[in-house]
Amino acid sequence: FSEIAMLTLEFASAPQLPPHRPRLAEALPRPSSSLAGPSALLAPTALVCFATRRELRSRRRVALTGDAESPQILRQWRYARRSRLMSSLDWTRYHLWVYFVDGCEPSYARARLARFFFEKVCHGRDTSSLLYCAAGGLETTLQENEGVEVASAVPDLHVDDLQNLALPPFTFVPNDFSMYDVIVAVNEETAQRIREQLPADRDELCVLTDFVDAYDVLREMEDEKEVVTPRPLAPGVLTQEGLAQLKPGEPLRGTPPVTSVGSPLCGLPDGWEELWSRTQRSINAMPGETGDDHPFDEAGRMLHSIVGLERALRASIPPDMRWWNDEV
Repeated sequence: FSEIAMLTLEFASAPQLPPHRPRLAEALPRPSSSLAGPSALLAPTALVCFATRRELRSRRRVALTGDAESPQILRQWRYARRSRLMSSLDWTRYHLWVYFVDGCEPSYARARLARFFFEKVCHGRDTSSLLYCAAGGLETTLQENEGVEVASAVPDLHVDDLQNLALPPFTFVPNDFSMYDVIVAVNEETAQRIREQLPADRDELCVLTDFVDAYDVLREMEDEKEVVTPRPLAPGVLTQEGLAQLKPGEPLRGTPPVTSVGSPLCGLPDGWEELWSRTQRSINAMPGETGDDHPFDEAGRMLHSIVGLERALRASIPPDMRWWNDEV
């Protein structure tokens, strides 16, 4: 046990994330199933452990209560799960459809809240024409609990927001994999129920908490290199730079520009700042670990995950993709 524990610590202290933005062809070796836990990432180095057993015995032993307790290993595990999804994305339609699926209660409140968050984030980031979403629920639910407390914990909601949350979800069926590019289960239990309906595991299936730290990872990668986002036109002011951007009636050409990950709450209500900051410390919780968390904390982690999901999908656009109306 001590040898495996020490190997876990060494893996956690080693830099594993790539020093640049992950692309489709640069995904990490993915586990055979997206259910594979953080300890699965130790498999490639297992032979090293047994081959150098004598050296390991001569080193200092460090006791750990579990592999998953290392934040770095958990972070690397999430990155591997995200990379598995990214390798399956198909941008040939120039947009992606995301389907949030809930199976924990008849109201499917978490799927509806995820849909609401995603639409707000995309609107604030001006990616609504690239990323679309819908909410759905399993026909056989896991729990008979309305679960509306999570949505009610979100501050700064208005009438139109409540109407959005009140929209009923669809009913998930396995054939939905042919309609949607990304199937996002709101928790591990829902993901397992979906897998039970499939003949084999699908790369398009992920869990919402896989993206809870995606924004932080992308921001760190961006800080290592300069990413310039074109400034929007200021109303009433026409500069030479702004004149170059004015091309009325001309179709989009070339490749989509690289954009900065920006502020996490860009275009979102000011009241969500506390929702974001108070739950920053809990993003290293194990996926599927719900416990008796306060609805405010759960809603905050969902917001972290949705922001990370939007940033990761936007960053997954292939660098050589060209717009459909490009004549070149």
